[in-house]
Amino acid sequence: PTLLCTNKIQAITQSNPYCNIRALVLAAAGTVYAAGSFTDSLRLDKNPPFTTAAGDESSESAFFAKYNKDGILLWHKVIKGGYLLATDISLDKFNNVYIAGQAVTGAAIDFDPGTNVANLQFDGNDFYFAKYDANGNYVWAKTINVGNGNNSFENKMHAIYVDSNMNIYLAGQFQNTVDIYPDATTVTLANPGGANCNCTVGFYAKYNNSGTLLWGRADTRNAAIRDLHVHDATGRIALAGERSTNFGTPFRLVSAAGA
Repeated sequence: PTLLCTNKIQAITQSNPYCNIRALVLAAAGTVYAAGSFTDSLRLDKNPPFTTAAGDESSESAFFAKYNKDGILLWHKVIKGGYLLATDISLDKFNNVYIAGQAVTGAAIDFDPGTNVANLQFDGNDFYFAKYDANGNYVWAKTINVGNGNNSFENKMHAIYVDSNMNIYLAGQFQNTVDIYPDATTVTLANPGGANCNCTVGFYAKYNNSGTLLWGRADTRNAAIRDLHVHDATGRIALAGERSTNFGTPFRLVSAAGA
Protein backbone atom coordinates (compact mmCIF):
# COMPACT_ATOMS: atom_id res chain seq x y z
CA PRO A 1 0.00 0.00 0.00
CA THR A 2 1.08 3.58 -0.67
CA LEU A 3 1.32 5.96 2.29
CA LEU A 4 -0.90 8.96 1.55
CA CYS A 5 -0.49 11.18 4.60
CA THR A 6 0.63 11.26 8.23
CA ASN A 7 -0.07 13.47 11.20
CA LYS A 8 1.11 13.85 14.76
CA ILE A 9 -1.01 14.37 17.86
CA GLN A 10 1.03 15.26 20.92
CA ALA A 11 0.32 15.83 24.61
CA ILE A 12 2.08 18.93 25.89
CA THR A 13 2.52 21.17 28.96
CA GLN A 14 2.72 18.68 31.85
CA SER A 15 6.02 17.24 33.10
CA ASN A 16 4.58 13.81 32.26
CA PRO A 17 2.10 14.48 29.43
CA TYR A 18 -0.12 11.68 28.15
CA CYS A 19 -2.36 11.12 25.15
CA ASN A 20 -3.59 8.27 23.00
CA ILE A 21 -5.72 7.69 19.93
CA ARG A 22 -8.09 4.82 20.66
CA ALA A 23 -9.91 4.71 17.32
CA LEU A 24 -10.02 5.98 13.74
CA VAL A 25 -12.79 5.86 11.15
CA LEU A 26 -12.58 6.79 7.48
CA ALA A 27 -15.44 8.55 5.66
CA ALA A 28 -16.30 7.97 1.99
CA ALA A 29 -14.73 11.29 0.95
CA GLY A 30 -11.41 10.26 2.48
CA THR A 31 -11.75 12.36 5.60
CA VAL A 32 -10.45 10.81 8.81
CA TYR A 33 -12.02 10.98 12.28
CA ALA A 34 -9.97 10.23 15.41
CA ALA A 35 -10.98 9.72 19.04
CA GLY A 36 -8.98 9.29 22.22
CA SER A 37 -8.00 10.89 25.50
CA PHE A 38 -5.29 13.13 26.97
CA THR A 39 -4.17 15.01 30.07
CA ASP A 40 -3.77 18.79 30.30
CA SER A 41 -3.17 20.02 26.72
CA LEU A 42 -3.11 18.40 23.30
CA ARG A 43 -1.49 19.53 20.06
CA LEU A 44 -3.68 18.26 17.24
CA ASP A 45 -1.50 18.84 14.16
CA LYS A 46 2.16 18.56 13.23
CA ASN A 47 2.72 21.83 11.36
CA PRO A 48 2.38 25.45 12.54
CA PRO A 49 0.24 27.28 13.26
CA PHE A 50 -0.48 24.58 15.84
CA THR A 51 -3.98 23.93 17.18
CA THR A 52 -4.01 23.18 20.91
CA ALA A 53 -6.90 21.70 22.89
CA ALA A 54 -7.25 22.25 26.63
CA GLY A 55 -8.36 19.43 28.92
CA ASP A 56 -8.19 18.66 32.62
CA GLU A 57 -4.78 19.06 34.20
CA SER A 58 -5.07 16.20 36.69
CA SER A 59 -7.20 13.61 34.83
CA GLU A 60 -7.97 12.40 31.33
CA SER A 61 -10.26 14.27 28.96
CA ALA A 62 -11.84 12.82 25.82
CA PHE A 63 -11.48 14.28 22.35
CA PHE A 64 -12.57 13.62 18.80
CA ALA A 65 -11.37 15.36 15.66
CA LYS A 66 -11.85 15.47 11.90
CA TYR A 67 -9.03 15.67 9.33
CA ASN A 68 -9.19 16.03 5.55
CA LYS A 69 -7.77 13.42 3.17
CA ASP A 70 -4.34 15.08 3.41
CA GLY A 71 -4.30 14.90 7.21
CA ILE A 72 -5.07 18.59 7.79
CA LEU A 73 -7.15 19.28 10.90
CA LEU A 74 -10.68 20.55 10.11
CA TRP A 75 -12.16 20.68 13.60
CA HIS A 76 -11.86 19.13 17.05
CA LYS A 77 -14.03 18.72 20.16
CA VAL A 78 -13.08 18.11 23.81
CA ILE A 79 -15.19 16.65 26.62
CA LYS A 80 -13.79 17.15 30.10
CA GLY A 81 -14.77 17.28 33.74
CA GLY A 82 -13.56 13.94 35.09
CA TYR A 83 -11.53 10.89 34.19
CA LEU A 84 -13.08 10.28 30.77
CA LEU A 85 -12.05 7.90 28.00
CA ALA A 86 -13.27 7.88 24.39
CA THR A 87 -12.59 4.32 23.27
CA ASP A 88 -14.29 4.13 19.88
CA ILE A 89 -15.85 6.26 17.16
CA SER A 90 -18.28 5.56 14.31
CA LEU A 91 -20.12 7.44 11.56
CA ASP A 92 -23.56 7.08 10.01
CA LYS A 93 -24.44 7.62 6.34
CA PHE A 94 -24.79 11.38 6.95
CA ASN A 95 -21.40 11.58 8.68
CA ASN A 96 -22.93 12.21 12.07
CA VAL A 97 -20.35 11.23 14.69
CA TYR A 98 -20.87 8.69 17.49
CA ILE A 99 -18.43 8.06 20.31
CA ALA A 100 -18.44 5.62 23.21
CA GLY A 101 -16.30 5.11 26.28
CA GLN A 102 -16.25 5.15 30.04
CA ALA A 103 -16.07 7.65 32.88
CA VAL A 104 -14.27 6.89 36.14
CA THR A 105 -15.78 9.63 38.26
CA GLY A 106 -18.62 10.36 40.63
CA ALA A 107 -19.26 13.76 39.10
CA ALA A 108 -21.40 15.16 36.31
CA ILE A 109 -19.70 15.71 32.94
CA ASP A 110 -20.85 18.15 30.27
CA PHE A 111 -21.01 16.34 26.92
CA ASP A 112 -21.81 19.47 24.92
CA PRO A 113 -18.49 20.89 23.68
CA GLY A 114 -20.26 24.10 22.67
CA THR A 115 -21.69 26.89 24.82
CA ASN A 116 -24.69 24.92 26.10
CA VAL A 117 -24.59 22.40 28.95
CA ALA A 118 -25.59 18.73 28.65
CA ASN A 119 -24.57 17.05 31.89
CA LEU A 120 -24.48 13.29 32.42
CA GLN A 121 -24.18 12.03 36.00
CA PHE A 122 -21.76 9.20 36.74
CA ASP A 123 -21.31 7.24 39.97
CA GLY A 124 -17.88 5.64 39.81
CA ASN A 125 -17.12 3.69 36.64
CA ASP A 126 -19.92 3.88 34.08
CA PHE A 127 -20.21 3.72 30.31
CA TYR A 128 -21.53 6.33 27.91
CA PHE A 129 -22.31 6.80 24.23
CA ALA A 130 -23.07 10.06 22.45
CA LYS A 131 -24.12 11.45 19.08
CA TYR A 132 -22.82 14.62 17.41
CA ASP A 133 -23.71 16.09 14.01
CA ALA A 134 -21.37 16.21 11.01
CA ASN A 135 -19.73 19.35 12.40
CA GLY A 136 -19.21 17.87 15.86
CA ASN A 137 -22.13 19.68 17.49
CA TYR A 138 -23.91 17.93 20.36
CA VAL A 139 -27.10 15.97 19.60
CA TRP A 140 -27.53 13.66 22.63
CA ALA A 141 -25.60 11.55 25.13
CA LYS A 142 -26.54 8.53 27.26
CA THR A 143 -25.20 6.88 30.40
CA ILE A 144 -25.04 3.12 30.96
CA ASN A 145 -24.80 2.35 34.66
CA VAL A 146 -22.38 -0.34 35.77
CA GLY A 147 -22.66 -2.18 39.09
CA ASN A 148 -19.07 -2.54 40.26
CA GLY A 149 -17.60 -5.78 41.57
CA ASN A 150 -14.30 -6.09 43.40
CA ASN A 151 -12.34 -4.50 40.52
CA SER A 152 -14.19 -1.67 38.83
CA PHE A 153 -11.36 -1.10 36.34
CA GLU A 154 -12.35 -4.38 34.64
CA ASN A 155 -15.51 -2.66 33.36
CA LYS A 156 -14.75 -1.42 29.85
CA MET A 157 -16.62 -0.08 26.84
CA HIS A 158 -14.78 -1.24 23.74
CA ALA A 159 -16.80 -0.61 20.58
CA ILE A 160 -19.54 1.39 18.88
CA TYR A 161 -20.86 0.75 15.37
CA VAL A 162 -23.66 2.38 13.32
CA ASP A 163 -25.32 0.37 10.54
CA SER A 164 -26.88 1.60 7.28
CA ASN A 165 -30.27 1.97 9.00
CA MET A 166 -28.61 4.17 11.65
CA ASN A 167 -29.05 1.65 14.43
CA ILE A 168 -26.29 1.79 17.04
CA TYR A 169 -24.42 -1.20 18.46
CA LEU A 170 -22.24 -1.23 21.58
CA ALA A 171 -19.88 -3.86 22.93
CA GLY A 172 -17.62 -4.25 25.94
CA GLN A 173 -17.10 -6.14 29.17
CA PHE A 174 -18.28 -5.98 32.79
CA GLN A 175 -17.52 -7.74 36.05
CA ASN A 176 -20.73 -7.59 38.09
CA THR A 177 -23.81 -6.05 36.42
CA VAL A 178 -24.60 -3.52 33.71
CA ASP A 179 -27.90 -1.71 33.12
CA ILE A 180 -27.95 -1.45 29.34
CA TYR A 181 -31.12 0.70 29.23
CA PRO A 182 -29.85 4.30 29.40
CA ASP A 183 -33.11 5.90 30.59
CA ALA A 184 -35.50 5.34 33.50
CA THR A 185 -36.27 1.71 32.66
CA THR A 186 -33.84 -0.88 34.01
CA VAL A 187 -32.57 -3.77 31.89
CA THR A 188 -29.79 -5.47 33.81
CA LEU A 189 -27.27 -7.98 32.53
CA ALA A 190 -25.45 -9.94 35.25
CA ASN A 191 -22.26 -11.93 35.45
CA PRO A 192 -23.27 -15.51 36.32
CA GLY A 193 -20.04 -15.83 38.29
CA GLY A 194 -21.13 -13.13 40.74
CA ALA A 195 -19.69 -9.78 41.73
CA ASN A 196 -16.42 -11.11 43.12
CA CYS A 197 -15.54 -13.87 40.67
CA ASN A 198 -12.44 -12.07 39.37
CA CYS A 199 -13.77 -12.62 35.86
CA THR A 200 -15.55 -10.55 33.23
CA VAL A 201 -18.36 -11.17 30.78
CA GLY A 202 -18.64 -9.68 27.32
CA PHE A 203 -21.81 -7.85 26.30
CA TYR A 204 -23.30 -6.35 23.16
CA ALA A 205 -26.46 -4.31 22.62
CA LYS A 206 -28.47 -2.62 19.89
CA TYR A 207 -30.11 0.82 20.10
CA ASN A 208 -32.16 2.95 17.74
CA ASN A 209 -30.84 6.30 16.54
CA SER A 210 -32.28 8.10 19.55
CA GLY A 211 -30.29 5.87 21.88
CA THR A 212 -33.26 3.75 22.99
CA LEU A 213 -32.47 0.11 23.74
CA LEU A 214 -33.77 -2.49 21.26
CA TRP A 215 -32.06 -5.56 22.76
CA GLY A 216 -28.90 -6.60 24.57
CA ARG A 217 -27.00 -9.78 25.39
CA ALA A 218 -24.45 -10.92 27.94
CA ASP A 219 -22.01 -13.25 26.19
CA THR A 220 -20.63 -15.80 28.63
CA ARG A 221 -18.59 -17.38 25.84
CA ASN A 222 -16.33 -14.34 25.87
CA ALA A 223 -14.61 -12.42 28.65
CA ALA A 224 -14.83 -9.30 26.49
CA ILE A 225 -16.33 -8.22 23.18
CA ARG A 226 -13.58 -6.06 21.70
CA ASP A 227 -15.18 -5.18 18.36
CA LEU A 228 -18.26 -5.81 16.23
CA HIS A 229 -19.44 -5.25 12.69
CA VAL A 230 -22.86 -5.60 11.06
CA HIS A 231 -23.48 -7.07 7.61
CA ASP A 232 -26.15 -4.69 6.36
CA ALA A 233 -27.71 -7.07 3.82
CA THR A 234 -28.45 -9.80 6.38
CA GLY A 235 -28.23 -7.98 9.70
CA ARG A 236 -25.83 -10.62 11.01
CA ILE A 237 -23.29 -9.39 13.53
CA ALA A 238 -19.64 -10.37 13.69
CA LEU A 239 -18.19 -10.29 17.21
CA ALA A 240 -14.49 -10.31 18.08
CA GLY A 241 -13.44 -10.82 21.67
CA GLU A 242 -11.40 -12.66 24.25
CA ARG A 243 -11.82 -16.28 25.18
CA SER A 244 -13.51 -16.89 28.53
CA THR A 245 -12.78 -19.59 31.08
CA ASN A 246 -15.81 -21.37 29.60
CA PHE A 247 -13.72 -21.95 26.45
CA GLY A 248 -15.81 -19.82 24.18
CA THR A 249 -14.70 -18.61 20.78
CA PRO A 250 -12.93 -15.26 20.26
CA PHE A 251 -14.74 -14.71 16.95
CA ARG A 252 -18.29 -15.68 16.03
CA LEU A 253 -21.39 -14.61 14.13
CA VAL A 254 -24.81 -13.93 15.63
CA SER A 255 -28.16 -13.16 14.02
CA ALA A 256 -29.82 -9.79 13.55
CA ALA A 257 -31.60 -10.42 16.84
CA GLY A 258 -28.30 -10.99 18.60
CA ALA A 259 -28.84 -14.72 19.23
